[in-house]
Amino acid sequence: MKTTILVLIGSLFCNAVFACSFARTKYFPPQNPLVAPRGEKPKVPEVEFKVTRGHLNTTDSCSDTGVITIEIPAQGYASYSTGFLFEVISSSEPQTIFPELAIYSNAKSIAGVNRYSFPWVDGASDVQEPLKIVVNIYRVGVNWVISDPMKLVINHRGRI
Repeated sequence: MKTTILVLIGSLFCNAVFACSFARTKYFPPQNPLVAPRGEKPKVPEVEFKVTRGHLNTTDSCSDTGVITIEIPAQGYASYSTGFLFEVISSSEPQTIFPELAIYSNAKSIAGVNRYSFPWVDGASDVQEPLKIVVNIYRVGVNWVISDPMKLVINHRGRI
């Protein structure tokens, strides 16, 4: 009985805690060093992006997280047999945002679009530095034939 009362009293002082989580991507199967890449070169990926910056909001466990969301249309390629490499050319952000290995979607593309989220700790503040990242994005075929790069310039003016 005493335990039940203590638990009830303790629950009055506790707040709900929600974890910050993002969909995970899978690493594309690595290139077999014994097999030379073969086949037709994949199409250069078409890319759309959105930047969401961290913000000052104490009720949200993800308030300090910035997220770059990249959408890549399937362009006729199956999501499970096509990977993407992200080669960072320059970045104003010192943190690693993009993976160094090729990735592919762990879910079927929605409406023919593969969506990837790349979070980083941006800071729970309403004052932020401008963000500029230049990244080459390559489509990787199942036999590790790599497309020409699609140069993406990600800019966000920040908040000062």
